[in-house]
Amino acid sequence: MAAPNTTMWEAAPHTLAKHAILRRYLQAWFPILAKHHGRLVYLDGFAGPGRYSQGEEGSPIIALNTALQHFAPFRDSQLAFVFVERKRDRSSWLRDVEIPKLGLPSHFETHIFEGEFEQILGGFLDKLDAQGLKIAPTFAFVDPFGITGLPFTLVERLLQRPHCEAFITFMSSSIHRFVTQLPDQVNTLLGDPHAAAKISASDTPGLEARRLYAESLRRVAKFVRFFEMRDMNGVPIYDLFLCHKPPTGPPEDEGSHVGRRRHGYVHVLRRSGPKPVDHVRNRCGRDPRSTSLRALSRRRSRRVGGDPPVRTRQDGLPGNTRKEGPRAA
Repeated sequence: MAAPNTTMWEAAPHTLAKHAILRRYLQAWFPILAKHHGRLVYLDGFAGPGRYSQGEEGSPIIALNTALQHFAPFRDSQLAFVFVERKRDRSSWLRDVEIPKLGLPSHFETHIFEGEFEQILGGFLDKLDAQGLKIAPTFAFVDPFGITGLPFTLVERLLQRPHCEAFITFMSSSIHRFVTQLPDQVNTLLGDPHAAAKISASDTPGLEARRLYAESLRRVAKFVRFFEMRDMNGVPIYDLFLCHKPPTGPPEDEGSHVGRRRHGYVHVLRRSGPKPVDHVRNRCGRDPRSTSLRALSRRRSRRVGGDPPVRTRQDGLPGNTRKEGPRAA
């Protein structure tokens, strides 16, 4: 997908479906983590202006509104939102127009950084390492337009930290177009010096790219799950990877397929069979079945227990500053 040049642009159906998954996941993550931690962090690596040209909410506003609904009652906890956006017009719109509309409570912090995600997050992690500090539980939504700007070494550094979770857009279906042109960038993205050669030699380059990325993620994350996003014609566009380190949760790498049907719903299908286990509305209407990741949520809640009204268990991510003990050499 080509990156838009305007401040705002139109949201595609697959983008709305992706945001529905993000919203549902955060609806559980915020209140559950707030019960056990005094500070949480939401990190958006490619934030954009916070809104689309037809008025739909972008990921920053989705996260803020979801937190207002599900996190605001936990006033003993702090929530820091870190938004990274490369283009000044978009970061300015988010800062000056969208966020002031929300009337955020005092225990919400927003930090907007203008620049490249790789440099900003890398510098932040360097600073923490130099000072021997830990990052608070953090959820990182990393949604780049292409295959550059997200080296696997950066993902690895984030996921190696306790209570860190990442939701990543991976352009597996279009990587084959860049394998011969940008082999070094492909290798850097996948964390494998031979990835480009392996993908070029494969009869199914998109599937091979996804397999290699999942393999790299499993080296640093205990839980890896992907969702295949398709267009209205059923053609794969990209994959969404959800990964974190805690050992609880479903078996590793349970693939799912997400596609759009004519009636406007997105089905999350089991990899092993055709029966849909969930429905995600790809527009903002209400529906009693519109509970994204329902199957995942139920399985996680059974494993970890907790209050009956909370169906999901989402374990941690990065956050703030707490001294850690001496490190092994």
